[in-house]
Amino acid sequence: MYVNQVNFNKNSVNHNKLQRKQQQVQNYSSGVQTSLYNTKGMNVYFGGLAKGVDVIENQCIDILRAARDGVRRKFAENDIEDIVKSLKVVKKPEEKPEILQEIIALDEGTPISNKDFFKNIVGLVADKPENERFAILEFAANELENAAKPMDAFLMLPRKTQDELTNLLCQIDYINDMKLFKNDDARSIAIESLYNTFRVPLYAHDDLDKIDRAFRGAYKKRNLEILNADRDFYENQDYFKDESSKEKFMIVVDNITDYFKNSI
Repeated sequence: MYVNQVNFNKNSVNHNKLQRKQQQVQNYSSGVQTSLYNTKGMNVYFGGLAKGVDVIENQCIDILRAARDGVRRKFAENDIEDIVKSLKVVKKPEEKPEILQEIIALDEGTPISNKDFFKNIVGLVADKPENERFAILEFAANELENAAKPMDAFLMLPRKTQDELTNLLCQIDYINDMKLFKNDDARSIAIESLYNTFRVPLYAHDDLDKIDRAFRGAYKKRNLEILNADRDFYENQDYFKDESSKEKFMIVVDNITDYFKNSI
């Protein structure tokens, strides 16, 4: 996977996009509620409505009931119960509604129609500090735009490996927020490319489990060549505001390569 084969016309999603979309999710925890029985497209499960143990959980339930695929509800009551249960690990309960809004807002224009994907992402980020949560959601948004099976490779990994890769995602997200680039187009292209570099060690974890032991050395050698080619590519690009900015970017590139050498 060479970086210079990336489609540079796509823009990566940033925090501002997530925050703008958060505002579009209605908060139904205050004011007059519309009866569940009179809401178009809503399936009511008699005797099985999800109930929160406090005001915040009820607010989360309202947000999830409001989520739509067209005119139909996105989540059934049993799905809502599962999601709210996953949120119990959130260290600051008042952040639960915000976390849901961030995930609902992952993909602008194309709602997340796979409820299992949504539930998996909630479980993945619920106990993360904000910087790690945003870093994972930024990558998940990029996966929704570019991957046939978004986040599958990440979700199947052991928790320890996920945490190691999350550290790399935090580094990518950090430089994404910094003013390192000539303009926003250059930033978008560079970060899009860097996510593809990150996918080399990400996919390698799964690939090596499927490759005969005799061929693993050749596989690792080939992917290390790809990572080195990516580095050469970045060295010759004019994305950066100045040399200091370029150095900060290249440190992250090198950290991805070092992770591959030491952990794969």
